[in-house]
Amino acid sequence: MLYRYENTIEVFPGDEIRTKCVFKSTSKSVTTFQGDATSDEMCFGFLTVHPITNIRYTNCLSWNSISAFKLWNQNAVIDGCDRRVFSNYTHPDMARLYQQIETRCQPLAKCLEECKEVVKEFQRHPCMQGSLGEVFTSYARTSESVEVLRFYSKVQSCDLEIMREQLLEQMRNTDNTNMGAKIRGEFWALFLFVSVILMV
Repeated sequence: MLYRYENTIEVFPGDEIRTKCVFKSTSKSVTTFQGDATSDEMCFGFLTVHPITNIRYTNCLSWNSISAFKLWNQNAVIDGCDRRVFSNYTHPDMARLYQQIETRCQPLAKCLEECKEVVKEFQRHPCMQGSLGEVFTSYARTSESVEVLRFYSKVQSCDLEIMREQLLEQMRNTDNTNMGAKIRGEFWALFLFVSVILMV
């Protein structure tokens, strides 16, 4: 959708321009993925600015509230996440964790107990939190590197087991209100689904 403004809008330092994207794929009969195609879930905002001489960067990309410029800046540390350290499997702060995932987890397989604990530790890393975690996981899923795809399939091999543990913990910490009943209902539906998956 394109919006044209009859009168120019002045933008000053400190001003914010926000866009809102709404995705609805209920009319589709196939899975919708995040991506650049019009059949994907994607959100692009184009803004015409004048004069060009006042623009520091000619394009601006972001993932939720994270600027892509800041995200891929080699020297940037975002919310405790140093990308140079996190993505370097030989770095002293990461080598043990990467090695344990490699040796304790199996790609596209049942969740192994020894894998689950190291995956939990990996998921607690600042680079795997919130929007940052979404960015790294998304880029890993679309990577052309077989090694990266294999590694992240190991990391995700325990997702259902970890989710089941979290729901059980939620149940233990929830009182007998309607919310508690709702969580219990959702838990048992998920529990049955996970149990079936794990038996396969």
